[in-house]
Amino acid sequence: MKKYILFIFVISLFLFSCKKEKDDPISKNNNAILDSYMPLAVGNYWIYQSVMVDTNGIETINPKLDSVYVSSDTLINGKLYYHIWGLTFFNYPTYNYYARDSSEFFVGLKGALGFAPNYYKDTLINTVPNYYINYRYSIPKDTLITVPAGIFLTSLFQSKFVFTPTYQWEKVRYMPQYFSRGIGIVKERAFFTGNPNYYEGRLLRYHLYH
Repeated sequence: MKKYILFIFVISLFLFSCKKEKDDPISKNNNAILDSYMPLAVGNYWIYQSVMVDTNGIETINPKLDSVYVSSDTLINGKLYYHIWGLTFFNYPTYNYYARDSSEFFVGLKGALGFAPNYYKDTLINTVPNYYINYRYSIPKDTLITVPAGIFLTSLFQSKFVFTPTYQWEKVRYMPQYFSRGIGIVKERAFFTGNPNYYEGRLLRYHLYH
């Protein structure tokens, strides 16, 4: 049923159909990796603290940790892609896809954008009739985010869901992802449509093969 579907970021992220106008090759030097908002190298991993936030702002920390890692790489149509897999949001299996980094753009198999630091316009992703309209966009403002792993300067890329008047919770709900250059995702938030609470992943520790 729709109201029990978890709107996870990765699904919205790879339904995003807008593409870069120029397809630049991936650089394999360390500077390119450090400049990336999603560093991709086999063995990279990120460990997240899972937190539920209720309508009163009360937080409940899940004792189980979530993890995302780059398990392998492969050539697809002459381009190097990385397999990203992991469990997030209370160990819901949300990450299982191939992606590559192309000049700061995080790109899926079909050219869909997973992250674009300067993509400001409100772009329609999909619509569920009589339920919601889903948009995705970035916000041109650097934000300092504090998580267990430290304080990071981040860029925000998020989804916006506009629900119909019959929806019983907030009529507009957001799922932000905060990307830090040279680190990856340091914080993200999602929700189930069947309840008003939010679920956050907060970076606890990470290891990158630069």
